[in-house]
Amino acid sequence: MLSDGALFLNGEPATLETIDQQLTELERVKGVAWYYREGGQAEPPPQATKVVALVIKHRLPVRISSKPDFSDSMNEKGVSHRRPTLLQGEKGLRPLFCLRGMVDSQ
Repeated sequence: MLSDGALFLNGEPATLETIDQQLTELERVKGVAWYYREGGQAEPPPQATKVVALVIKHRLPVRISSKPDFSDSMNEKGVSHRRPTLLQGEKGLRPLFCLRGMVDSQ
């Protein structure tokens, strides 16, 4: 999610409706939602609350990253830890769903 509230799903622009649809599928396959929000320390845009409500609605586990490439994972105290290739208990699964903002690579 960009700081202006623009939503992206797996690197593509998204709406709350498309996110809800994808979370339904993710729930079916018992996946994990990965979440990144640009400007994570600042006040979140209104869309952030709506996205989190959708994740809760679908009762999905969520990994929060402070980096747009999801190379870290935040713990419950807000401390960033480099993410290993596989997280404990994930049995070889890769993220199926990512909510993230886009970063200009220039």
